[in-house]
Amino acid sequence: PSMPSIGTLNEEGTNVDLYIPRKCHASNSLITAFDFASIHLNIADVDANGVMTGSNKTFCISGFVRQQGDSDHAINRLCITHGIIRPRTAKPKKLKKRAAVKVAPKKTAAKP
Repeated sequence: PSMPSIGTLNEEGTNVDLYIPRKCHASNSLITAFDFASIHLNIADVDANGVMTGSNKTFCISGFVRQQGDSDHAINRLCITHGIIRPRTAKPKKLKKRAAVKVAPKKTAAKP
């Protein structure tokens, strides 16, 4: 499946735009040309043996999301929705019950 072309094409079918803005996959906002903290991440597809198949998934994360500290959560969420990693389906760990500690009742002062 071929991807649709982005930008302006000339008669030969080549791209003539000098700059094509990217969009953040986590916040769905445009990444400006001067957002130097933004990242463009390619994750390779692998087969059952762990060998690269030659295709990859591309994610763009803006500098604002990275500055807020949400990029690791956003990448995990994107990988789960695109089927790269499985969601965590295990039950949460049960806490051990503590032994009840007996507390002696307080002695009240006798009234004279």
